[in-house]
Amino acid sequence: MLEPIGILLIEDDRIDQLAFKRHLEREKLPYRYEIVQSVDEACKALQKKEFDIIISDYNLGDGTALDVCAVASGTPLIVITGAGNEEIAVKALKSGAYDYIIKDAERNYLKILPLTVEKAVQSYRSDKQMKMLLHAVMHINDSVYITDTRGMIRFVNQAFHHTYGYSAEEIIGKPASVLGETCESGERLHRKKDGSQFYVSLSISIVHDDQGQTSAIVTIARDITERKAAEAALRASEEKYRQFFDDDLAGAFIATPNGKLLACNPSFARIFGFASVEEALTFNLMALYSKSRHFAEVLELVRLNRKLEHYEIQLRRSDGAPVYIIQNVIGRFDTRGELVEIKGYVFDNTRHKMLEEQLWQAQKMESIGTLAGGIAHDFNNILAIIMGHAQILMNGDPELIRKANSVETINRAVQRGSKLVKQILTFARRNEVVFEPVNLNHLIEDLHKMLEETFPKKIDFQLKLDPALPTTIADANQVHQALLNLCVNARDAMPDGGTLTIETLVVHGMFLRERHPEAHAHRYAAIRVTDTGVGMPPEVQSRLFEPFFTTKDIGKGTGLGLAVVYGVTKSHKGFVDVESRVGEGTSFTVYVPIQREETDMICETLSGSSFHQNGSGTILVVEDETMLLELVRDLLASKGYTVLTATDGEQALEIYARHRDEIGLVLTDLGLPKIDGWEAFQRMREINPDVKVVFASGYIDQTLRDNLINGGAVDLVQKPYMSDEILNRVRELLHNNAEAMRT
Repeated sequence: MLEPIGILLIEDDRIDQLAFKRHLEREKLPYRYEIVQSVDEACKALQKKEFDIIISDYNLGDGTALDVCAVASGTPLIVITGAGNEEIAVKALKSGAYDYIIKDAERNYLKILPLTVEKAVQSYRSDKQMKMLLHAVMHINDSVYITDTRGMIRFVNQAFHHTYGYSAEEIIGKPASVLGETCESGERLHRKKDGSQFYVSLSISIVHDDQGQTSAIVTIARDITERKAAEAALRASEEKYRQFFDDDLAGAFIATPNGKLLACNPSFARIFGFASVEEALTFNLMALYSKSRHFAEVLELVRLNRKLEHYEIQLRRSDGAPVYIIQNVIGRFDTRGELVEIKGYVFDNTRHKMLEEQLWQAQKMESIGTLAGGIAHDFNNILAIIMGHAQILMNGDPELIRKANSVETINRAVQRGSKLVKQILTFARRNEVVFEPVNLNHLIEDLHKMLEETFPKKIDFQLKLDPALPTTIADANQVHQALLNLCVNARDAMPDGGTLTIETLVVHGMFLRERHPEAHAHRYAAIRVTDTGVGMPPEVQSRLFEPFFTTKDIGKGTGLGLAVVYGVTKSHKGFVDVESRVGEGTSFTVYVPIQREETDMICETLSGSSFHQNGSGTILVVEDETMLLELVRDLLASKGYTVLTATDGEQALEIYARHRDEIGLVLTDLGLPKIDGWEAFQRMREINPDVKVVFASGYIDQTLRDNLINGGAVDLVQKPYMSDEILNRVRELLHNNAEAMRT
């Protein structure tokens, strides 16, 4: 539908205005119009909107139609003039008016007005469109050239000059063939003025005249050199990526958050037991997880961290068999931050896991074989000690001191027997890792006793243990195993005998970071095992920790010992250093991070005389186990302390409320009936904010310890109670309290 013609009528005669309106309504002409009465009003109307044509009476109140010509700005103007004013009308035409119409008394001019308007508007709109088209063609980024029916170039735009290098004067009249093939649309290779070639995309349109004959050919040429280069680079990159994707030994995959596999490579299919990539793509990634929540956990980690690195997990193959993998995953997120896709690599770690388990089992069996004789001998000695001292007690020997010594000897022997039983049970367990507070000096002393009884007598042992070495968090079984392996290696390196030295010391993390940049802990416990054996050349040192690598003769070693040492150290976030010279010996140093910074937690060796020092003061002991309560009560009372006892939290509160001024220390179990130890402590603080409380528990991890100390507890002791520990801690706390009161 054509747009209605917009007319501005300039007429100061009311009757002529009315006649114009009625004629348009009667003829139902598709015009939209606005009527003004003067040149000034016409100027204002033209400033506000655009019109297709202006119809103006010649004589106006403030001027003439000639004045309107000056402000028409290219809009066609038809001048209406009275009879006898033809000369004025011609003058108007020379001033820029499109046409003129003679106004007659009967107003018949209105009948011929529509035809004149149609021609004027059509011409105006055509000219306007042509100008717009020419402007667009001249300023378009693509090259445009027009040829005649003989193929001669008749027009080029500005972009043509920039692209091809020809000016309009140089190329117009030349055949288009100088540019290259131009007969069909599509991608073609063209030549510039300087002879260089480049790719263009041609779009060709044929222009027809009124008779339907070809009058011209319009060609739009777009320079696609950069696009072609980008496409070539993209194809090369895609081919390289496809080859890498398909040939990669790691399993690569792309999936949606709901588990739908979008792509995977042959290695992925192989790792999970699929016959082909096509078969793998029919499976949901979630089906490879033993539990759907494990897949959900992986997604949640990706959402939180945007990626997942070196994540170890057990999945299952298509046939249900377990497969251990290490996966790296990265997420793709939309503009709202929602996870929309995951890409990753999976590495089959199954063989390594199986070898690791075999390694541990083989090492345990080797250790059992090494220690079996020594353990049996040592255990028989323990039994003999127990039986001998038991006979002394049964015979009613009157020498009380001798009996007391016998009881102490029996106690120590039983403790040694208990440790041996625990060690045997530890060997029977598979892959049970327990991180707990470990005194490394005590562990080494126990190991030393075993080694002295099992190693050849020509090997001399030296212990250089730092008494200030803090307790650390470790798996005693694993550390024991690693040190045993190092000692066995040291023994084998000294076939003719020598010195085996075990040292402990504290090393600051900053001194380790030069060799081990990942040493982030503040302090490390260092355990050094040194021998005076044959030493190792550099080529052997470079392969020390490889599983099954050994320099021993067949049947004398599995090559697993140092691999276990390395694995144990890494599981404790530690490091191993090796120093060795041929003919001089070898030194292995194991560094384990010290996670417990409080030096007052160290199990110190107390002098024998301190065990028998008497004390003074009143102590409230809270324990729900009657036999244990009586034992602690009698122990403290025997050393001169006044002891009040309670068997639950409520009773403890009642006693403390009555004797708050007398009680200098409260020793309480954490788990109590009625009111637990922590709540009882809080209520005691309401009675006396300075109350001194020591908590006892069967197991206190680092987090609980920190919470209790930060909450106001003065100390914590581990169950089962050790008499010397209880007495010395009580004496120290009451002594410090008394000193504080004196100052």
